[in-house]
Amino acid sequence: MWEVRVALGADPVSGRCRQRSVTVRGDCAEAAEALAWWAALATVVRVARRSDPAVSLARLLQTWLGTDHGWRPSTVAGYRSVVAFLVADPLGRRRASTLTPALVRVACTGWLAGGAGEATVWARVRVLRSALGWAYTERILDRCPLDVMR
Repeated sequence: MWEVRVALGADPVSGRCRQRSVTVRGDCAEAAEALAWWAALATVVRVARRSDPAVSLARLLQTWLGTDHGWRPSTVAGYRSVVAFLVADPLGRRRASTLTPALVRVACTGWLAGGAGEATVWARVRVLRSALGWAYTERILDRCPLDVMR
């Protein structure tokens, strides 16, 4: 009987190292095979938890919209419309991690000058804040770029 241990990386809440311990009944070769399998699985888990600072805002918004949030159909329809606009906007081509409150304010000024109403502009800002906050919670971004924006 063998015990195989594999590190899964840091726990997102406590920050402490997590590990998986598995008992293998068999000989040394079977234990080595089990270790290789669990190590490969642990690598997939660790890679899935890494942030992606190079993700574009458009890609992030599409991923956010495609995730199940338990929203009502009318909410999804409204968010889909806003996301479609933001994906086509020059702001959507920027990396999500490089957004700043100043850039969003400039974009808001441009949207208002382009004829968008205040309610429409604030809906776009709410979607941006929500999607970026979700990305931070899901560990896609290392920080929420608009966290300090009022």
